Amino acid sequence: MILRCGGIDVFGTIAWAASGRCGLQFDEPIAVQQLQMLRRLYASVEASPLTPEERQAAADWQSGFAR
Repeated sequence: MILRCGGIDVFGTIAWAASGRCGLQFDEPIAVQQLQMLRRLYASVEASPLTPEERQAAADWQSGFAR
């Protein structure tokens, strides 16, 4: 798949999918600048209707605990 978000285009694979959502595994590590930009976009997740598990997964990713 190709993730196109905020001017970033990266290739990857869908690692999991459930309830209309999915997790991604990138083919190559993304640049630090891209990662920082995507993490800034994380703030918009707070306003979306996520399950507690999805919120925790997003928070783990945002903090760098999960990649």
